[in-house]
Amino acid sequence: MMNLLDQFVLARTQVLSVHAELKRHAPQDQVIHAKVELKLSPQEKPSQEVPGEHQIGIEAQVSGFCGSEASDDRVDIFFIEVKRLANYRQFQGETMDFATFSENHASLARQLYPIVHAQIMDLLRQLGLGHVNLPIDLAHTESSALSHVPHPAGHQVH
Repeated sequence: MMNLLDQFVLARTQVLSVHAELKRHAPQDQVIHAKVELKLSPQEKPSQEVPGEHQIGIEAQVSGFCGSEASDDRVDIFFIEVKRLANYRQFQGETMDFATFSENHASLARQLYPIVHAQIMDLLRQLGLGHVNLPIDLAHTESSALSHVPHPAGHQVH
């Protein structure tokens, strides 16, 4: 897989929607499990206004719960969903077509996840859940899996 960061720079991001819901109060000393899913979706522009500029839709969902994820004792604590649009501009090499960009877009996950991570952590603090820890990096996941289906970026227990 080609690393698009060798040829593209993140030009800008835009927030499309934010949803944060506190379902139940959790004491500071309660163990909360957090499941993070990140989905990246290349989006073709109707007309290529600027050659070498491509867009990625970003959808991040985080659900927090107590108990075991697959058992009856699971208690949902919070749910957060963030949707953004990222615009990338090519700065070197031959102008890349949308198909090639799409095939290799998963290489951008390690740059885009920290952006949504910071926003999600801010939302958690606003919900009074600043003690919840999320994975900081996607290094331990296969980035190719991120390009096709929502994939847990891992979970971390506090």
